[in-house]
Amino acid sequence: MDSPEVEEIQVDTRVPLSQRAPIPENIRKHLLPPKTLSISNLLSFPLWVSTSTLTSSLAVNFSTDIHHAQAILPTLHMPTYFDYIALCAEAQDALDIELQSFIYCGPTTVSEKEVSIVLPIWVLNFWEEIQSAREAQKMWKTGTEWLSERIGSSVMPYYDLASNLMGNIPWNATLTKEWGGGPVTSLSRFCGHHWLNDENMIQLGNLLTLELRAKDDHRKQIQTSWWSSLLIQQMRELSQEQYGMSRRTASQRGAGKALFYDELDQLAFPVHVELTERGVTLPKSGTRGKPGGSTTGSGSLVQEDDTDEPSNDFTLSFD
Repeated sequence: MDSPEVEEIQVDTRVPLSQRAPIPENIRKHLLPPKTLSISNLLSFPLWVSTSTLTSSLAVNFSTDIHHAQAILPTLHMPTYFDYIALCAEAQDALDIELQSFIYCGPTTVSEKEVSIVLPIWVLNFWEEIQSAREAQKMWKTGTEWLSERIGSSVMPYYDLASNLMGNIPWNATLTKEWGGGPVTSLSRFCGHHWLNDENMIQLGNLLTLELRAKDDHRKQIQTSWWSSLLIQQMRELSQEQYGMSRRTASQRGAGKALFYDELDQLAFPVHVELTERGVTLPKSGTRGKPGGSTTGSGSLVQEDDTDEPSNDFTLSFD
């Protein structure tokens, strides 16, 4: 019997393109947002690059020429995602044979007519950083709009706190992968344990309803592993005295004490809810669906009263 063929997997072990073709400091200084720029200032930073499809063959794009690109870059469209990925792959091969530039073929912001321009290979890294900054700008614009909708409400102290933090925190500090959750949850993380106050339970509920999950018995359970880990981390930062002095129900204090002593590994907010045209109706905290915890690692401690009638104590609207 013939032995089965073994497919050889090719692994690119070359130095990353960002190191082989670094962005010049003068370009970084004048055309990219500084890493220390605050979130608020990022929102007004001009990121002018748009996207279009390249019109020439990628394989013949590279050459040995060098071009001064600072004056031209603001007029160029970025390649589409797939063109960009293909260009980066070709760039690694081009650098292996000491090529230093590629030919951009496409429209510009000045004219929709196709142009051919020689660009240094580091422009590919420049485009990647521009795109990252644009995504951050879009994310934080959504976050600030979410905050602005709450001006004048009972959450104003938290709005002011978040706004002040956004004026001081560097924008790129928000982009680490493990944070996740989008702009709203990132904003809440900056507010620390303030988001766990009784006065702010409605805010917390609004955020948690973003991941409301339906159950077969027509109940809904607010539970998300990302929020669970976030709440646990913040509650553990409080001293036992701080937590005991807060105005919470006995079950909440018990959960907080267990969290403080590292006895719980999950926190959830199991409640009865009713979907309505206005949003989601939840019972009052401390009556029907009380916050609880779990020591099993896979479940939630559901604390409910005996009645099955839905409560109309307050309504949370979907964002």
